[in-house]
Amino acid sequence: MTKNRTTRSPGEILQQELANRGMTNTHLAELLGRSAQYVTDIIKGKKAMDVDLAIQLELALGGHPKATDWMAAAVDYHRASAKPTRVAILAKHEFAKQLVKLKWIDGTLPPEELDERLQEFWDLERKVVVNFKRSGAGLAMNDVAKRAWTIEVYRRAMSRECPKYDKTRFPDLLADLQKLMDDERKVGKALTIVQKYGIRVVILPNPEKCPVDGVASYNDGCPYLGLSMRIARLDSFWFALMHELMHIHNEDSQMPADTIDRIPTNDRREQKANEMARNALILDKEYEAFVERGVFTFSAIEAAAASGHHPVHPSILLGRLKNDLYLDWSQFAREHPSVRDLVMQTATA
Repeated sequence: MTKNRTTRSPGEILQQELANRGMTNTHLAELLGRSAQYVTDIIKGKKAMDVDLAIQLELALGGHPKATDWMAAAVDYHRASAKPTRVAILAKHEFAKQLVKLKWIDGTLPPEELDERLQEFWDLERKVVVNFKRSGAGLAMNDVAKRAWTIEVYRRAMSRECPKYDKTRFPDLLADLQKLMDDERKVGKALTIVQKYGIRVVILPNPEKCPVDGVASYNDGCPYLGLSMRIARLDSFWFALMHELMHIHNEDSQMPADTIDRIPTNDRREQKANEMARNALILDKEYEAFVERGVFTFSAIEAAAASGHHPVHPSILLGRLKNDLYLDWSQFAREHPSVRDLVMQTATA
């Protein structure tokens, strides 16, 4: 860290005082009863300012600057010149301790480099605009944590190699993904397929008190999306993935990080992504026909899930029925397999 050059050392101040008065080092030395070299050492900083010297300079220079001015100048200069401590750096940047704990920033870096990395991290926020919503529990989210998660998704996504995205091939991407929706064991292939079509995918667990599920951006034709796997059920994974993909298909940029729950939204882009994601999983007309029959036994759900436009796992239909309040979330709870391990293995492969 370089010294703050707007803060002058006591020696620099003394040199300017002598120039202003037309005094030489030798003249001041005589007034101090010291050698000329002694004054030179003060000017060059080889002689530290202390109380005795401050008082001697006040007397020798006719009472101005005062001894307290000399001491204050010394304190200001040392404060500006001091190397930052790790504690001071972590206190300076918001969410810094958590970033280090999450290992999004290397906490073993030397203090000055740690300061630079933290500053670079938050500087990326200019490229990532986050609008905050409320969690399913109705409590305000940790906005700083959400901002940090969104930035880290962007940072990781942009560091990855990926084929060029061609939006005309989105229907092919959708068709390839729909072939995987009938069996939880196929879910591990989903991320590979998405990236094959030129969309960067990041799986990043969310920080504490930050119930975020996903984020996506068209990003000027270099699209990316992030998922947290906060809710690891198969139906939640597929809905979150399809919701974020629809933002990309619609060329939405700088979208907020999403929390997939039953909270209504007035944002037309969010509403459209929700509608398109639901229809991509189960065609609306097929779903509405099933609901109209009004038979919600698990055998009926299994049969409907297997006989649609493309077969889906029963939990996907279950998730939509529960979200629409046709079923309680406690019903058929065992029919919602967790896919966390399958997705995380693919993401880290």
